[in-house]
Amino acid sequence: MAIRITTAKENNATTIRVEGRLDLEAVPDLQREVKRAGAPVRLDLSGLMSADAEGIKELQALSAKGAELRGASAYIRQLLDATSS
Repeated sequence: MAIRITTAKENNATTIRVEGRLDLEAVPDLQREVKRAGAPVRLDLSGLMSADAEGIKELQALSAKGAELRGASAYIRQLLDATSS
């Protein structure tokens, strides 16, 4: 599985579930879904198995713009934290 992105409207927010591998080729797909959803956005990363440098940069950028990151594994959290400093 490369990437699977699904969305669900919940109350006044949109949850975007990201599953698989978020890499350079998949980043535009995620960007498109976030743009379509509008704000506020929650990213459910519980199914995200791995991400390359571009995927991590995109998650950090989305977080900086107000997206809430939920459910990231310890591995993904470590990547997010390691590259943000």
